[in-house]
Amino acid sequence: MVELWHKCLRRLEGEIPSKELSTYLRPLQPHLQDKHLVLLAPNKLVLNRVRQDFLPAIRKGLTALVGEEAPSVDVSLTAPRTTGDSRVAPANGGAGHVQEPAPRVDSAKLDPKYTFEAFIEGKSNAQARAYALRVAEAPGGEFNPLLIYGE
Repeated sequence: MVELWHKCLRRLEGEIPSKELSTYLRPLQPHLQDKHLVLLAPNKLVLNRVRQDFLPAIRKGLTALVGEEAPSVDVSLTAPRTTGDSRVAPANGGAGHVQEPAPRVDSAKLDPKYTFEAFIEGKSNAQARAYALRVAEAPGGEFNPLLIYGE
């Protein structure tokens, strides 16, 4: 399923601007349940944007790749539970591999005014928050270093 998702992304490169593809589609993690593909979004911003603007193109791309055998597709913040384990297997983890929770920073060292839970999201800072959250969830990943500039 992971390979099919990557083929679909390559197919969409010609239809969707690369900036939007990198921001909204590449962070999605595929999760297969029976003949249903759930794309896991890292946050609500990505979830809403993919559902609103890209889901029809994703469905069309999958159908073009595999025809009538294409799985149904949806986007979610969490994977559907197939076992009692609430953790999600990563796209590159293989069968039987379960993603361990990320190590937590000692919360006693954090100023509670500067946490995601205390952050007030608005139109002007939604994208900056989404990027910051992605960096916090996967340090050293795609947006490293992250620089946010504004007035």
